[in-house]
Amino acid sequence: MTAIHKIANLKAILKASRLYSKELREKARDSHRKLLAQMQEVAADPRLAHLRYCEVGRLYIEQERYTTLADLSQGSCLTLRQEIATLVKQLANE
Repeated sequence: MTAIHKIANLKAILKASRLYSKELREKARDSHRKLLAQMQEVAADPRLAHLRYCEVGRLYIEQERYTTLADLSQGSCLTLRQEIATLVKQLANE
């Protein structure tokens, strides 16, 4: 496979990774909104708070999972960008 094909493949992977990262960030924001809504319900009626703890915990863990996955995806995007830049320099030298 030539350097041009490698660059094209890496660019396609980078584009998909960026879209995936964006999707994960949106899911994290959605989980955060749901978490805030649950916490407001707990604050509004503390007598029934014990019924909401399971949902609050699940939403918190979901939010953290999506945030962590988005951060990891962002890191892979940076690595891909560096690989593309290296291949472009290599191609320019040839």
